[in-house]
Amino acid sequence: MTEEGGALIGQHSMKAENRLATCASFSAMWDGQPLDRWRAGDGVESYTGRRFSAHTLVQPVAAEALLSDPMASGQGLLAGFLTCRPASRTGTRLRMERDAEAETGIARFAARIRLLLSRDLPLADANRNELLPTVLSLSPGARDVLTAFAREVEKAQASGGPFKDARAFASKTAEHAARLSAVLTIYANPDAPEVTGETMAGATEIATFYANEAARLADAAIVPPEVADAERMRLWLLRSWGESCISAGIAAQRGPLKVTDRARKALQRLQGHGWLIEANGAEVAGKSRKEAWRIVCARAGMTGFTFDAKAALEAAQKCQTLPNRSNRSASGGAGLGGIGALGTVPVSDPEMTTEQLARDIFEERAAIREFVGGAGSRYCRARSLGRGPVCGNNHAA
Repeated sequence: MTEEGGALIGQHSMKAENRLATCASFSAMWDGQPLDRWRAGDGVESYTGRRFSAHTLVQPVAAEALLSDPMASGQGLLAGFLTCRPASRTGTRLRMERDAEAETGIARFAARIRLLLSRDLPLADANRNELLPTVLSLSPGARDVLTAFAREVEKAQASGGPFKDARAFASKTAEHAARLSAVLTIYANPDAPEVTGETMAGATEIATFYANEAARLADAAIVPPEVADAERMRLWLLRSWGESCISAGIAAQRGPLKVTDRARKALQRLQGHGWLIEANGAEVAGKSRKEAWRIVCARAGMTGFTFDAKAALEAAQKCQTLPNRSNRSASGGAGLGGIGALGTVPVSDPEMTTEQLARDIFEERAAIREFVGGAGSRYCRARSLGRGPVCGNNHAA
C-alpha cells in the first residue's frame, strides 16, 4: 500500500527483462495460488494460504506507461486491479474549515475496520501462517443477479460494444462483482453465512463503475502531443474565447498554444473531427481574417455500459420459491449500509477541467483510442482486492 506508485512501477522487477515474470507472479497471487520461492542457499519453498492485496496511488505520467503496456494487459495483471482516474479538483478546493460530517464518517469506518481486524484470524489447523477463510455461499437471489450481470457484460464485449477494447478487464468483471459482494457482506456482518441478492446488486454497481473506467482508460492509454494540443485548444475555445469564430494568429496570441503553426495544426485537427467549420474571411477580434474557423459549441456525449442492478434484483426476488430466503442485508436491515441506492449505473464522466486532456475530443470510437483523459488529476488510483473470503461459486473477494 503506497501513495508513491511510481517507485513500484519503476523498480527493478518491472524492468523489461523482468516484467513478464513479475506480472505472472502478481497474477498468481491474485488468484490465491501457492507461492514458490527459489533461493540458491535455502532451496525451494512453497507458501499456501497467503492473501494478496494492493492499494496504489500513482501520478498519471507514471501510470500511463503501465496502462499502455501490452504485456501487463495481455498477461492479466491490469485486469486484477480496480483502476480509476478521478477528475481534477484544481480550482474548486475552496473549503478551509474541517468537515465534521466527513470526519465522523471516516472515524466510523476506521472503527469498523479496527473491530474486524481485532477478530481472530481464520487459520488452518496447526499453522499460524496459513489462512483458511470461511466459505461464503451465494443465495438464490445473489446467484440470479450475478448471472444476469455476467450475461450483460459478455454481450458488451461483442464487436461494437462498449467493452470491445477492454475485454481483459470485462472478462473478469463478474468475478470482481463476486469478490466485492463478499467484502461488503463481511464488512456488514463477519459471521454472515451467505451473500444476499441485495448485496450482490450493490456489488454489480461498483463493478460496473470500474469496468467503464477500464474501458475509458484503455481507449486513452497514450496521448499523442498533437491530440493533447487539440484538446487544450478546444477547451480554451469553449470556455475562454467569447466569439463565434477564431483564426490561427489570434489563437496563438491569446490562447494556450503560443506558436502560430502549432495553434493552426490544433485547429485543423479540431476541424477534421467536427469541432470547427472552415469560415475563411470571417471576422475575428474586429477584423476579417483570411484563414478562420467557426466554433461548434455542442457535440453528442459519450455513452458506456450500464446494468440495471435494481431490475435484476427484483427479477431474482420474483423467481425465488424457497422459504426463509430473505433478501435483507447481512446486517439485518435493508440496504447496503451506505453503499447507495440501487439503479442504473452510467459511464463515469465527471466534469472536465481545463487541465484535463482529451476525455471526449472525438465522438468516433476509433479516434478516442488516440488520447487519454485528464492530466490534471493528482493521482491515478489502482486497487486490487486480492483473494479473501471465498464465495460458494468459486469466486473470491
